[in-house]
Amino acid sequence: VRGPDHDAAFFSLVHLLGRICDWRDYEGQFVRVRERIDQGQTGGLGPIFALAYPLTAEQMCAVAGARAHGVMATVNAARPLLFPWEPDFGARPDKISVAVLSADFNSRPVGQLVQSVFKLIDKTRFEIFCFMSEGHDNSQVLVNIANSCDEWFWVKGVAHLEVAQMVNNERPNILLELNGYTDGSRIEVGALRPAPVTVQYLGFPYTLNVPGIDYVLTDRIVTPPEHHAHCFLEKVAFMPSTYMVNDHRQSQLHQIQGDFSVQNARNRSLPHHQEIPVLANFNHLQKLGPRTFDLWTQIMSHPALRDSKLWMLKFPGEAEPHLKREMHNKGVAEDRLLLTDKFASAEHLSVKRAASILLDTLEYNAHVSGLDALWVGLPLLTLAGSNMARRCGASFLRTSKIPELLARTEEEYVAIGQRLASAGMHKGSKLRELRERVEKQRLEGELFDTFRWVKHLERLLGVMWEVAAASEGQGPMNIALSGYQGWAAQAHS
Repeated sequence: VRGPDHDAAFFSLVHLLGRICDWRDYEGQFVRVRERIDQGQTGGLGPIFALAYPLTAEQMCAVAGARAHGVMATVNAARPLLFPWEPDFGARPDKISVAVLSADFNSRPVGQLVQSVFKLIDKTRFEIFCFMSEGHDNSQVLVNIANSCDEWFWVKGVAHLEVAQMVNNERPNILLELNGYTDGSRIEVGALRPAPVTVQYLGFPYTLNVPGIDYVLTDRIVTPPEHHAHCFLEKVAFMPSTYMVNDHRQSQLHQIQGDFSVQNARNRSLPHHQEIPVLANFNHLQKLGPRTFDLWTQIMSHPALRDSKLWMLKFPGEAEPHLKREMHNKGVAEDRLLLTDKFASAEHLSVKRAASILLDTLEYNAHVSGLDALWVGLPLLTLAGSNMARRCGASFLRTSKIPELLARTEEEYVAIGQRLASAGMHKGSKLRELRERVEKQRLEGELFDTFRWVKHLERLLGVMWEVAAASEGQGPMNIALSGYQGWAAQAHS
């Protein structure tokens, strides 16, 4: 049976089966998914989930385009009622005004990542207006963000047009939208263009495919030119290092102080890398698919790794029997799979130091959990894939200057995993040497240097406004930052 209602129910079923790792009909299921997409039947298929599905580039573009069509229906109805402010492009502003719109200025991942950005940004050159489109959670993250904004607006439940009018009243030069196609999204506000320049960033690692969004803030690794050429309506604004900001040096330093010993692990019923190889992944399990899981079991099947454990989170717990069935079918003992509850936020990073190595999910890379792993000293083994969501790990490794952990093929992914995990943690081993390099990068390298990242952002925002002023708002250009000093960024058409 086909039709909009049935399509929505079908895609919901696909999503729910993916969440619990029930892959018994995975291939047949995605034959039907691809057929529906090719026939233009995408109702109920969330673009953020589709990024992890085995789709062609054309099919992923179609999913984003279908959601964009719905956004534009709302935008086109509201557009005659909004009168965007008109800047004097000939006059350089005393400060560049940036409106930032998000549903996640709280303890969710986006809020945790950006919580120091608006405090560190140069307030002599920028002013920040924050618009929060979902409920407060009274977290310290929310307090940190709210206190660092020049103005704070709570717009939960306010219609898109009214939010756009509120933004317009503040006369921002640039609107930065942090949700994309995720919960609480207000893409319609950006598409109404209450600011002369609109930018999407962080929440949704792909094109929004919405006319009126000028830029996607990214880097050359997650969005290489050959990927941007297909489907993206936005111009790219390339960061010189990883596009993903984080706050670990400011808010998570306490979690890497001291040691996490074998006894600490035993007290929590955890294995420890000093006793056995502990392969780990701490993603939500909807990011995991049978392709990646098969590679993990291949790694575990190495004779030197017969005592190894695979440690994941009950995220959700309903996945456990399905994962154990997959282990059994691959000839790996079910008791080598360890699923634990999530740990309290005060120690959730510290305990992960018990692992040996983090194995990345190739369908949808570890984003925040990948940063977390590198922060606690875990080498991150990854393979660059076909879209932004599948290339984040490669971006982290490039910025960290640890290319040995980036596999080029699935066979190499397995070989590197087997070689490192079987090397042990004795002095002089390759695994120990890599862990020491990862640990050194935490406080010395670029990946966790939030201050430096903010300086890059300041330069990009400045160039975006200069491009808008030079063209009198007629259109954005692709921008790539090179170097670090001053405002001497290069704008490339």
